[in-house]
Amino acid sequence: MRKNEKSLDFTAFEKKYPTNEKCLDEIYKMRWKNGYKCPRCFYNEAWEITPYKYKCRNCGYQTTVTAGTLFHRTHLTMLQ
Repeated sequence: MRKNEKSLDFTAFEKKYPTNEKCLDEIYKMRWKNGYKCPRCFYNEAWEITPYKYKCRNCGYQTTVTAGTLFHRTHLTMLQ
């Protein structure tokens, strides 16, 4: 854990992110602080294929908000 980061217990996590959408929105903001950027070609425009899944308008690469994160390939909801 970095010096400035605070840890959250599960109860605090649930309060901060009461829905899947809130959690995914926060992951989006952390991953792309200045807006979407293709991980392959670094282009900054994409089509939203499905909620939280994007296709680069330049190279066609598809990625999701959770790709490369702890939630990558889980296919589970973040919260129960």
